[in-house]
Amino acid sequence: MQLIEDPKFILEQETGMKIPDSFNIKILEENAQTFYLILPAKINPETEDELTEAELMNVSGGQFTDDSDPSTQNCTGGLYGCGG
Repeated sequence: MQLIEDPKFILEQETGMKIPDSFNIKILEENAQTFYLILPAKINPETEDELTEAELMNVSGGQFTDDSDPSTQNCTGGLYGCGG
């Protein structure tokens, strides 16, 4: 199967994107006797940006506040967002 043999080529062909040579792609084919647990890459706080607590709340569906827009003060999002 070509996806297993050359996943980078197939992804580039299917998406039209160029995947950098430094980027690795691994395909794991599951079976009944194996369970895969995938861990995200470790973040180095000295070289990578981290989200603030407020930004984390925004992306996790928590409280949204835009200090420049009074209609979003203490907004909790909801089905239709804030201010409208």
